[in-house]
Amino acid sequence: MTFQTSKSYNTTLLRMFSTAPPPVDNESDGAKEKRRLQEESDKQEEERLSLKRKLAADLETARNLASSPCCCMALHQVVNVPNVITFARILSTPYLSYLIVDGQHEAAIGLAGFSDWLDGYIARTYKQESIIGSFLDPFADKLMIGALSLSMMWSGLLPWPLVTLIFGRDVLLVSGTFYHRLKTKDVDTAFFDTSDSGAFEVKPTMISKVNTALQFALFGFTLTNAAWQVPFDPALQGLFGVVGATTFASGSEYLWSYVNQTGAFRPLQKAKATLKK
Repeated sequence: MTFQTSKSYNTTLLRMFSTAPPPVDNESDGAKEKRRLQEESDKQEEERLSLKRKLAADLETARNLASSPCCCMALHQVVNVPNVITFARILSTPYLSYLIVDGQHEAAIGLAGFSDWLDGYIARTYKQESIIGSFLDPFADKLMIGALSLSMMWSGLLPWPLVTLIFGRDVLLVSGTFYHRLKTKDVDTAFFDTSDSGAFEVKPTMISKVNTALQFALFGFTLTNAAWQVPFDPALQGLFGVVGATTFASGSEYLWSYVNQTGAFRPLQKAKATLKK
C-alpha cells in the first residue's frame, strides 16, 4: 500500500514539473502590427522580384527569336520599300474616296496619278519581291478599286450594277485568299510567316491584269469627264460593258483556280518542286 501511494505521488510530481507553463505573450499591439506590415512588405518584394525575373526571361527569349534567321527573313519579307509604299497607298485610299465624294475631282486625279506613278517607280527601281508583297499589292489594288467604285457610285458617276459586280468580285477574292491562307497554314505558324509548307503566292492571271488596267482606265476617264466635262460619254458607255465582262471573266477564273488548286492558289512548295524538275 505504501509503495503504491509513493508511486502515485511521484507520478503526480513528475507531471507537475514536466508540464511547461503556457507561453506569455509579451508582444504589444504596436509590435504585432509592425511585424505584420513587415511580412506583407517582404511578400510584395518577393512577388516583385519574381515578376522581374519572369520579364527578364521573356525579354531574353524575344531577343533570341528576333536574332534567329527565320525571324530576320520574315521581317525582311514584310519591311521593304515596295511594301512600305503599298501600306501608304492603303492608308491614302479613304482620303481619295473623300475627295471624290466631296467633288474635288481634280485633286483626286492628282493623288491617284501620283500614287500610281510612285508605285511603278519603286517597283522598277528596287525590284524587291516578296511573298508578303504578292498579298499586299493585290489587296491595295482591290481596296482602291472598291473605294473608288463605291465613292463614284455614291456621286452618281458610275452605274450601280457595274459597281456591285466589281465590288462583289473583289470582296470574294480578298476574303477567299485570306480564308485559304488560314486553312492551309501550319498550326504553329504565324499568318504572314510564308516559310511553312502551306504557303502560296498570289499571282494575278493575264485576264486579271487586263481587267485591273481597264478598271483604272474607267476611273480615270470618269473622273476626267467629271472634272473638265471632256466628252467621253460614248466611250464610257462601251467601257462600262467591257469592264463588266472582264470583271466577270476574271472572277470566274480565280474561282476555277481555287477549286482546282492551280494558278494563283497553287501551293508554293509544289510550284518550287515543279521548277526544280
